[in-house]
Amino acid sequence: MYIHSFYSPFSIKMFEITLKFLAAVEKNNTTEWLHTNYDLYQQERKRFQRFLEPLLQSVKGLFPFRSELKVSQTMFRFNKDLRHSREKTPYKNHFWAEFSYEKRRSGYPCFYFHLANKNSFIGVWAFRAGPILEPKMRKYAILNFEEWKKIQTSKPFQEYFWKLEMRAEEWEYEVLYYKSLYTVKKLFANDEKSMKKLTPEWQKILKMTYREANEFIESMPKNQKHFFYQLCFMKNRIRDRKLSDELVISWDIFWEAKKGLEIGAPLINFLQKACE
Repeated sequence: MYIHSFYSPFSIKMFEITLKFLAAVEKNNTTEWLHTNYDLYQQERKRFQRFLEPLLQSVKGLFPFRSELKVSQTMFRFNKDLRHSREKTPYKNHFWAEFSYEKRRSGYPCFYFHLANKNSFIGVWAFRAGPILEPKMRKYAILNFEEWKKIQTSKPFQEYFWKLEMRAEEWEYEVLYYKSLYTVKKLFANDEKSMKKLTPEWQKILKMTYREANEFIESMPKNQKHFFYQLCFMKNRIRDRKLSDELVISWDIFWEAKKGLEIGAPLINFLQKACE
């Protein structure tokens, strides 16, 4: 299967060809097929890169000391690392980029743009931060819990990223990899000074067993308990917004991404303070 790659920039929409290409990769995920359509791959990768370049200027305004960041440092490889992949197909079915204070996939809090056929989204997260950064961010958020909530309950943030509610598939994943309060308690062990700064709810939780803490949080109002679950039991800090294919292929997608970046910046900066 070969997809004709010639196009006029005035006859198509933003990522119309890109989504068709990514859908084709999903159906024809082989080295032979990609080699046959390599010019098309390069064309669409460059399109994605050109989209990111002005968006990166927005990042530099929000995070000024990352002025040396280049687009090439934000984009991920298209081919998979098969050593760590359950599916042994050679290529990803999406383009993606990550804007953070450090290099991509560093574990630092970041803005994330994921482009895929029927599965595009914008994310603000700290994903797989690792044993050094993850505890720092968790402790900082617990110590500054009201600010943590305030950022995520602001009207612009909730309207854009929706209210924080844990989906069933997220809960299953998180419990599988992060089952107890052990790490949270360890953060405050022998730290009486920090313990005194905590809200009454956190002071209680840190003295409870896993079952007691779970029941205590479950009894809280719905608009409160997810913030405690997020810090007690969830390993990653993830907020995202799904993007329809209709939006992705329109020229409005740049402004949508820029808006998400601006709204998500306070959360990224909050988590970054913990990493300094």
